[in-house]
Amino acid sequence: MKKTLLLSICLILSSAVIYGQYNSNRVKYWAFGYHGGINWLSGTPTAVSTSISTLEGCSAVCDPSGSLIFYSDGTNVYDRTGTVMPHGTSIVSYSGAWDAAQGSQIVPVPGNPSQYYIFTGDVYSLGNMAHTLVDMTLNSGYGDVVTGYSGITMGTAFAEKMTCVGGNNCDIWVIVHRRDSAVFWAYDVTSAGISAPVISSVGTFTYNYAGVIKVSPNRLKLALQNGEGSSTYWGTELYDFNPTTGVVSNCQVLNYGTSSEQYGAEFSPDNTKLYTSTLSGTSVYQYDVSLTTTSAIVASKTLVGTTSGAGDFKLGPDNKIYITKNGSSTLDCITNPDNSGTSCGYSSGAFTLYSGTHGELGLPNIVFNINPTDTSYIAHDTVMCTFPGGSATIFAHDSLTGSTYLWNDGVTTTSGMSISLSGTYWVKIYNGCGLTIDTIHVSFYPSVGLITGTGYLCMGAATTLSDTSSGGIWSSSSSSATVGSATGTVTGVSTGLANITYTVPAGCYVTTLVTINPIPPPPAGTPAVCAGVTTALSDSISGGTWFSGSSAAIIGSITGIVTGVSGGTSIITYTLPTGCKSTLTVTVKPLPAAITGTLNVCSGYTTLLSDATGGGGMEHR
Repeated sequence: MKKTLLLSICLILSSAVIYGQYNSNRVKYWAFGYHGGINWLSGTPTAVSTSISTLEGCSAVCDPSGSLIFYSDGTNVYDRTGTVMPHGTSIVSYSGAWDAAQGSQIVPVPGNPSQYYIFTGDVYSLGNMAHTLVDMTLNSGYGDVVTGYSGITMGTAFAEKMTCVGGNNCDIWVIVHRRDSAVFWAYDVTSAGISAPVISSVGTFTYNYAGVIKVSPNRLKLALQNGEGSSTYWGTELYDFNPTTGVVSNCQVLNYGTSSEQYGAEFSPDNTKLYTSTLSGTSVYQYDVSLTTTSAIVASKTLVGTTSGAGDFKLGPDNKIYITKNGSSTLDCITNPDNSGTSCGYSSGAFTLYSGTHGELGLPNIVFNINPTDTSYIAHDTVMCTFPGGSATIFAHDSLTGSTYLWNDGVTTTSGMSISLSGTYWVKIYNGCGLTIDTIHVSFYPSVGLITGTGYLCMGAATTLSDTSSGGIWSSSSSSATVGSATGTVTGVSTGLANITYTVPAGCYVTTLVTINPIPPPPAGTPAVCAGVTTALSDSISGGTWFSGSSAAIIGSITGIVTGVSGGTSIITYTLPTGCKSTLTVTVKPLPAAITGTLNVCSGYTTLLSDATGGGGMEHR
């Protein structure tokens, strides 16, 4: 029987999660700094020498197999041999791209696997932005800039930061920030071209120059760093991003008016951590951006490493974050970026660049994989919890609209698949922008049973719950009840509801709701009555029934009227519908025996009356 899993997925081990834009072969070649480069095609980073020479702005793109196509510093375009393309010199009329934090961004043209846009930024007075079109069918397959399509102006007054985000409709959003206002512009790149920008007025940075914009792997968060200019505007902000509409929203200020210019940043592969540094700084910090409040995220800021001359951060195909250092021949590395605090594994000088080359401040901008001929692979380790004989649903890690799914059972065509056994499952996802094969390794833990025992308690009473599994720990979510962590004995403390949870060592758990009911106060009324006489009892909580514990008295079950029958005591009980009760001891006093003696007496004479009971007084009326 299928059961509802209120809290079925108890643990997702995200260290194996890799999102398409990072594990795609498109990003397996980096060109940056002073002739620096890294080739990831073999699976491990290999230092190479490139023709690029730039302080910051740089980007590169590979073909679906991972082989380099071309790279650019935003001003010049280099083919795969490191030679400037025939029309690839000075593709823009301004010279500020090399000194712009994200001055170069390569974007594949959706629907045309041979063409690529290069977006070029600027750091100097005008804050220019332009785009250029490269066609790889030109120049004998080495590629060239399309004649008449070089340095097409898109506007001015932009900050030096720029990034791109995969959309939900086979499109790509290119996101920039205004330098003179708290405004984002998002250009939608589709097979039809480049749209007018979607404008989002959000945030506090009305004066915005240096620093980067970074997007989380799941495309739902943006981080904005700001430095240079007035220190009033230095800081770090976190936003939500909608990959369907291009809207940026929900600014969370993590750092503002700081004494240091904020510059580099990167998200962890599982989207839960954000790493930041200052411009040419010495400290690297981590924020836990999975927390639910801004104050909690700010409080989570942790110093995880120290360096010298820190520049930008970039998540590599190996799921490690690399950090360039101005003028250094080595890169620092965060080896386990999903881990909290210093367990993320900050390593100084972890990667050595090619001899004679060195890094500067910039690392290449990301390139998203949207080529329909591309295939990317993602993998997930998941622990599932359910009741014995139950089932659970696993889902493809894909958020694009219009996708089709083919699971390994050959039948399921939706994003989810019902399972009841441990094992390895896979699904092929095609969204018109490429094929993704998602492998899900599931460890099923079916031995947590339903909790048995009384679900209702009276305040002050106790009951013991049990579960068919052993070795677990009991806990209560409310002060209304306490529970023995090992025994499962629940004691009612105050009226209310308490979720009682039983958790087994694997982390799977099951809950039950226990209701703590009130005890009625002791009945009010006269606790003594003469035989044959009645008295009424009452209680402040209505709806209960009355009961007499002995034949000395009887009581109306609804009225609460006690009638004395014979001398003695009777425990009167008042019971609510919940079963909670209170008692009162009622004493029934016997009537005296009949008076004996002469019942006639003449005037002036006396007679003596008596009673067998004794101790009473005579009254004349």
